[in-house]
Order: sequence, then C-alpha cells, then structure tokens
Amino acid sequence: MLWFLGSLVGIALYLLMAWSLYQMALRQNIEYPWIAFIPIAQFYIIGKLIGDLSIGTFAIPSIEYVLPAGAFLSAIPIPVIRGLISIAFLVVFIFTLLKLYKMYTPDKEVLYTVLSIVLPFLLPIFLFLIKDNTPTQV
Repeated sequence: MLWFLGSLVGIALYLLMAWSLYQMALRQNIEYPWIAFIPIAQFYIIGKLIGDLSIGTFAIPSIEYVLPAGAFLSAIPIPVIRGLISIAFLVVFIFTLLKLYKMYTPDKEVLYTVLSIVLPFLLPIFLFLIKDNTPTQV
C-alpha cells in the first residue's frame, strides 16, 4: 500500500513539474512547449528557458541539447563512465537551476537551488511557485 501512495505522489509531482515547465515555455513563446511532458526531453525546455549557461569562464553551447543528452547518458550501463557523466551532469544541472531561479526569483535563487538538490521533491513545487513570474535577464 505504501508503494502505491509513493507512486501516486511521484506521478503528481511529475505532472506538477511538467505543467509548470509547459506554462513557463508558453509564456516565453518556446516552440513545442508540450515537450515538457516527455521525461528527459523536458530538460530541453529548461535549457530553452535559461538560454545560455556559463560556469565561470566556460560557456556551455546549446544547453538545451546538453541537458537532455546528459540525463540520458547518465543511465548508460558502464559504471565508471556513468559515474563520471552523472557527476558532470549534476554540476551542470546545479548551475542550470541556479540561473533559472535567478531569472524567476532573484532573491531566493541559492535557497531554491540547494533545496532542489538536497530535497528533489521540492523542485516541482518551486517551479510551480515561479511559473507565472516574469523572468529577468541574467
């Protein structure tokens, strides 16, 4: 019974995240906002929302393609490579969330980023809370 409730909560959080990304994509006039409902492909929408990403002096080109590729490659069955890719993806995703939150909630970006990483179930909730905000350029 507990697994059933956990599954329902997981599905609800997934739908909340997808709906929030969909609404944000609509507000930004991003082409094909329905991609927000496709697992892994929804990282494309996150990449389009933030535009470009720089970590220090290193600019990551085409972040809308790097994010879904990183999420997909994090599941490859070769343990050492999977571990390295997962670590790299986590670092890029942390900076992605930081920029996204900085654009939509400039005063709470660090708090939201830390909580989204430490307690991942909060990510869909935070996205829902900021979905109607007007983004600022960072």
